[in-house]
Amino acid sequence: MRFGDCIRAIKKLRPAYRNARLLREYCERLDCALGHMHDQVDRLEKQVDRLTPQASLNLVEINIVSHCNLNCRSCSHFSPLAEEEFLPVELAELDFARLASLSCGDVRCIHIMGGEPLLHPRCCDFLRHARRHFPMSTIRLVTNGILLPSQPDSFWSCLSRNLIELSPTRYPVDIDWKYVKDKCSEYRIPFGFFNNTDIRKTMTRFTLDLTGRQDPRTSFRDCDCANNTVVLHDGRMYPCEIIPTVRHFNRYFDEEMEVTRNDSIDIYEARSMNEILSFLSKPVPFCRHCNVLNRVRGIEWETASECSPPQMSEWADY
Repeated sequence: MRFGDCIRAIKKLRPAYRNARLLREYCERLDCALGHMHDQVDRLEKQVDRLTPQASLNLVEINIVSHCNLNCRSCSHFSPLAEEEFLPVELAELDFARLASLSCGDVRCIHIMGGEPLLHPRCCDFLRHARRHFPMSTIRLVTNGILLPSQPDSFWSCLSRNLIELSPTRYPVDIDWKYVKDKCSEYRIPFGFFNNTDIRKTMTRFTLDLTGRQDPRTSFRDCDCANNTVVLHDGRMYPCEIIPTVRHFNRYFDEEMEVTRNDSIDIYEARSMNEILSFLSKPVPFCRHCNVLNRVRGIEWETASECSPPQMSEWADY
């Protein structure tokens, strides 16, 4: 083929190349649009789930202490701001019994946590009572792990006898995890880190609005905790971990974000489990203090100290 013939053949192919390029660009835009639509549909499905009463409780948290020995910045339980506070075992047992009666023991998972739960001298009593009232539930002890190597054999026996899963959060602190794992193997205790050990520990800033000007419905619909993780405290069920613990923030910084009886439900006054499940699927007044869309995830983990005390900016806009 002569050179001129080659040039003419290439010119004839130009429209095809142009059309192919346009088609490729169109497909890329379509993929982008479909991806955006998928994200929107996923978000809407989650919002519908949050506004739909569950068939049973998914996850119940019980904070047996308020304070902690690690003091993480932006802690969602406000533990660095909390004074020493121990939940009475007898009060928790009454709450366990009442919730078990209402739910017929149908709670998928229970977390015994804090603060740091191993600071409570009667930690094992909570585990025994939880298992007695919820024989079919998954029960986890959620701890930062610092005190695990110093626990006596009676602690490991308690976890084993009551089928408790040990779920420590792995922070970048020096802990003899081999010893802990060996103890779990010896006593046949299920063990699993609460967070992915291959990922550097980070924190989330929940971004409280001190003025309370957020739309409670929007905050609830977009909140990862809504109608998923609930907290049982002092005879009341709270729809998230922030509301029952924000009192520590208020006291420490002399703020007045109000928590009312309408922000939780009394499990002793509730007539049925359905009443509780219906309550948990609706926004509460305190939702106006949560700027959910401005939550900041992936904050590098660090702790507060006497030289660098907690700052209000770790939790709130002001």
